[in-house]
Amino acid sequence: MPILQTQNIRSNRRVFSPKIPSFSKIFLPSNPLVFLLICSLLIFLNGCGGIGDRIAVEKEKPVEQTASPINVPSPLQVPEKTVVPPQPSEIVEIVAVKRKKIVEFVEIEGKRYQVPPLWRGRKITEKAADVAELRQIPIKYTWKETKLYIHYKACDAFVAMAAKAEEDGVRLQAHSGFRSIHYQKKIFSKGMAKGRSWEDMVRYVAPPGYSEHMLGTVVDLYPSDWRFAATAAYEWLREHAAAFGFVESYPKTNSEGLPWEAWHWRYIDQL
Repeated sequence: MPILQTQNIRSNRRVFSPKIPSFSKIFLPSNPLVFLLICSLLIFLNGCGGIGDRIAVEKEKPVEQTASPINVPSPLQVPEKTVVPPQPSEIVEIVAVKRKKIVEFVEIEGKRYQVPPLWRGRKITEKAADVAELRQIPIKYTWKETKLYIHYKACDAFVAMAAKAEEDGVRLQAHSGFRSIHYQKKIFSKGMAKGRSWEDMVRYVAPPGYSEHMLGTVVDLYPSDWRFAATAAYEWLREHAAAFGFVESYPKTNSEGLPWEAWHWRYIDQL
């Protein structure tokens, strides 16, 4: 239709020219192809404007967020720890541990001394030997013929053991036997009077009331120090002592963590 109008305008200008405004000569192109191109451009621009409006509307429309099926914490979010309430049995165990935390003291000449952790909780609860139950070890089996006393059952077993060792060419000499709590206190009193401290002495000597010597069933063999572990007597005892009822109270590897006393042997009646 626009093409027909354009042709009419060209062939009959005198008829239509008075009815067309004066600006039509400027804006209406004489070439129909140019006119079609202009119309097509206007239609295209009008369509683009609609698309732009829709895009603008879609940009202004809030985006609905959908919940993710997997909850992934952000890098700044610290995951909460699951707190498991303690069971009744666990609470009882904690209380029991707290009750074991105790402090022990011994008294020497009116002064109290704290028992170190090494001996704490190891106080001898067995009955001390009665004087009437003690018997003197034959001086032939004591160091420098010292008069030493132990329980009569332990004494008989020690004499038999020493006699057997002598037959095997090994000499067993008792260096210490029964020691009462009072005697144990005297050992510490004499040592501290010579300048030794309580903390130093208690590393090597059991505090009063904590020594097996008060039971009357223990014998310290000569030499009663670290040198005894290198003697033939120690090797013989390790092999034969159990047959006579004697055991090494504090071996080199003991579960109580006490110092090794190779010279310290205790008679166990049940063996």
